[in-house]
Amino acid sequence: MTTTLENSDTQLHFNYAENLGDGRGITFGCIGFCTGTYDGNILIKHYTELNPDNTLAKYIPALNKIDAGSHNAAGGDGNPNVEGLSGFIKDVQSCNDPLFKTAQIDKLDELYYNPAMKIADSIGAKNALTKAFIYDMCVRHGVDGAERIIKNAGTTPKQGADENAYLQKLISLRDSKLKQEGLGDVNRDQGYKKRPQQWKC
Repeated sequence: MTTTLENSDTQLHFNYAENLGDGRGITFGCIGFCTGTYDGNILIKHYTELNPDNTLAKYIPALNKIDAGSHNAAGGDGNPNVEGLSGFIKDVQSCNDPLFKTAQIDKLDELYYNPAMKIADSIGAKNALTKAFIYDMCVRHGVDGAERIIKNAGTTPKQGADENAYLQKLISLRDSKLKQEGLGDVNRDQGYKKRPQQWKC
């Protein structure tokens, strides 16, 4: 579901790259890593550990400068600066190195999926859709942002809340967050909005 929301396809798009104008610089890779939200640089550095002689390593100095700059865009976590990244989009799109895909999966798991499942376990989430929604929040808002939404949702399933009702609360809170950010993806939660009896999966 997250891949569909990120790339309008159920298949992972490892060579996707585009400047969406959302304050996060260039969005790229299978999960929407961004040059202006730190994770893009983390990914490229990891890829360079796996393959030092790659076509994207030359952008690390520019990414370091972007990381060192202010991150006041995109709701307070983005830097739109793309100075020094001329050619980056084209190089990502043409990078067919299998290790680039490996690096993306490594960081997808480390930065988003594994933390999301840890959060799900900590609040007693059992349903697959609840876990998927928490993962999508981690991808879109960062783990810290997802944790803030969860904190505001109150009583968790582990504490006795009905999980379907809890998921509805999460969706409502995240709807408000997306509208507040105003980055054009306010419909991101639509796929999760089904009747409670349809959520038991």
